[in-house]
Amino acid sequence: MRSSNVVFPDAAGQEAGLIRSAYRRLRSHDFFRHGLLLLAATLVLNFAAFIFHAIVSRRLGVAAYGSLYAVISLGLLASFPAGIFNTVVAKFAAEFREQQDPAHLRSLAIFTCKAFGLGILAYAALGAALGGLLGGFLRVPGWTIMLASVLAGVTVFVTVLRAVAQGTQDFRGLSASFVIDGGFKATLGVILATAKFGLAGGLLGFFAGTALSGVFTFARLWNRFGNAPRAVLRIDWRRVLVTMTGAAALTTATAILSYGDVLIVKHFFAAHDAGIYAAASLGGKILFFLVSFVPMVLIPKAVASHSRGENPLHPLRSALLMVFVLSAGGLIGFALFARLILQLLVGADFLAAAAFLPWYALAMALLATTNVLASYSIALHRFAFSGPLISIALAEITAIFVYHPSLQAVVTILVAGNAVAVAVASALLLFRRVRAV
Repeated sequence: MRSSNVVFPDAAGQEAGLIRSAYRRLRSHDFFRHGLLLLAATLVLNFAAFIFHAIVSRRLGVAAYGSLYAVISLGLLASFPAGIFNTVVAKFAAEFREQQDPAHLRSLAIFTCKAFGLGILAYAALGAALGGLLGGFLRVPGWTIMLASVLAGVTVFVTVLRAVAQGTQDFRGLSASFVIDGGFKATLGVILATAKFGLAGGLLGFFAGTALSGVFTFARLWNRFGNAPRAVLRIDWRRVLVTMTGAAALTTATAILSYGDVLIVKHFFAAHDAGIYAAASLGGKILFFLVSFVPMVLIPKAVASHSRGENPLHPLRSALLMVFVLSAGGLIGFALFARLILQLLVGADFLAAAAFLPWYALAMALLATTNVLASYSIALHRFAFSGPLISIALAEITAIFVYHPSLQAVVTILVAGNAVAVAVASALLLFRRVRAV
């Protein structure tokens, strides 16, 4: 009796083949390919910010770092118009790209530089006027408020300039801008922040990379569109204002939900507690910034699909999938390794923040989901979310201002408010789809 030769398939080889096949499909998918590129770039930027905070927090100590983080938060909060104009400019740049109109893209880039260059001066004047008042509220010198205001104006300028690259789907250039930003933040920024310049050095160090990356972004845009024919920028300004209203609602709500709690805690709580909360906020925001690239890809992709008469739900599904997968992984990491993350991020003096870190991260994951849903609506020129989202943000920050018996209570309100925001944004999209059917 002859034994038959039975050939068993190589299970490991099959698995490797499936992984390679899945990877090839992922790379061939336009959304995921560009998303992964921006993910890598934003990871570099966020890791650079991690290096900055890890070194500076150890050098300054809990109380002094709490002051620096509060002023940085104020500067980032003051730069919230960047989100408004970034969304608007990205949307119209995407439309000009679909129309194959480089002349208008050139005009849009020039207009952006002129308008937001003047905006830096406006920020400086506003900082000078409010420096004493806001400095007293945060218990920091008034001149730091003016400096933070100028740097906020620079941030707005650079962010809106990047929107032209975003809208034209120059994701390589956009990614390079983020890498340059992070590189200087982790090198020149740390040097300035730790060179005994106090709060001024910390502020200049944190924002230095952003300013220098703006120079690169302008050079790249000029290389692409500088030789295009000159054209008068013709835009439907009524449509711009409507878009700005929706973008303003999203950006204002995001700014309040991201940084408003930090300022209230700094005002009401002792310096040490404010420093501990700053550490939890810093760690939790890693998750938000981890997926912050998703709307950058979603808006131009959704605009392009809508303009070509294709189903814009495809890029939305891809965007939500990326957010859910990355957020789930991040939340598991924060739940299991909160103390280790804080040890690496800000040092042993801040380990008390471990109790709040997973909850803060959950709030930021919910906020990122809301950001994706609202960005999709803006891309399709739908703005029903505007009023409800602003109302939720104001209700949340009012609740924290009125009721703050402990840091845990503040974080709980933060999670609840962001959960309501996701539910409302999802319901509005679903309601619109049901009506369309």
